[in-house]
Amino acid sequence: IPIPLLNKVDCTPAVYFVIYGIFYISINLAAIGCRIFKDDKEKRNFAMKIFKKNVEFLPRNNKAYSMYFEERSFAVFDIETTGLSPKNSALILSGIILVKDSKATAYEILAETIDDEKEIIEKTISLLSMADYIVTFNGRHFDVPFLQKRAEKYGITFDVKYNLDIYLLLSTSVDFRSQLPDMKQKSVEKRMGIENLRSDTISGKESAMLFTNYMATHDKDTENKILLHNSDDICQLYRLIDSLKLIDIHTALFKRGFPVGDANIEKITFKGHDLAIEGCANLPYDYISFPTEECPCQLSYSKSSSKFELTILCEVANCAFFFDASKLLGVDLAKIEKYPWISSGYLIASDNGNINTLEINAFLLEFLPKLFSNI
Repeated sequence: IPIPLLNKVDCTPAVYFVIYGIFYISINLAAIGCRIFKDDKEKRNFAMKIFKKNVEFLPRNNKAYSMYFEERSFAVFDIETTGLSPKNSALILSGIILVKDSKATAYEILAETIDDEKEIIEKTISLLSMADYIVTFNGRHFDVPFLQKRAEKYGITFDVKYNLDIYLLLSTSVDFRSQLPDMKQKSVEKRMGIENLRSDTISGKESAMLFTNYMATHDKDTENKILLHNSDDICQLYRLIDSLKLIDIHTALFKRGFPVGDANIEKITFKGHDLAIEGCANLPYDYISFPTEECPCQLSYSKSSSKFELTILCEVANCAFFFDASKLLGVDLAKIEKYPWISSGYLIASDNGNINTLEINAFLLEFLPKLFSNI
């Protein structure tokens, strides 16, 4: 059923068709950015195609999730490639849902030939740069490193955003993993009861095989199968953010890291009984500070690597590690003193081996921006 043309990127005539309820997919009637050969047969060398559709905005009804991400925009991100190794495989399709200002817009960037890869990478990075963080499923191990390596080949700069990898976060929960036969995306979809919202019937491997045929024929049915597979992947991944309600997100983010202001925490551990935090930030110059009575912590930062290391000195008593949060936060302590393991200005980081991840994370969300603002 044709409906009025929406705001199409790289405008060419297009028709939009209703599919699976609220979602729309655009089918080009003319190739985007065609390059015409000089011969009189008017042969065309097709450039990449960009498809854009509006998707339903899904508000996050998750207080714990909102504590870390409420005011940030994000991009759900998934890629299709010709193989697993970025050394000898190419990126052929990027799928992105950009969620910003209570609106969600999906983009699919499809190669017409392998030669389109550079343009696809440039457009993909451009769209990802519009978000504060990205959401992936095993994207820390595949999608993002693959894109990085292929971008390097063409001399394209890719500044990696914070990556909320749902696969890695869910994997931190032994209870959640025990409920599933495996940790594949479709298995998690089934656990969440949303498997019936998927329309495609092919795998990523089959999508790559179809692309080989598509390059030779530019067959519309083949194109639609490839696009539908990627579209379902990113739409389902967008819905899977709600799966984080099923785990202790504070513990998961303590283990996997989270964004704080303009910085990203990458690792939190205990060194002896002191709390050690590592991450990346964009500070103006190399920096080092040492603990004082007024500020019992140590910070070092390397401008060349953009890496920081923060150590918060803890006291020990009765098998508990704790520190004076009131000294470090001052009046801002009021924002977190409601949490159970903060008492009389002290934050009990660990008690008999049990790490109080909520309190530690909440403290760092307040303290790091304050600390960095003074540099």
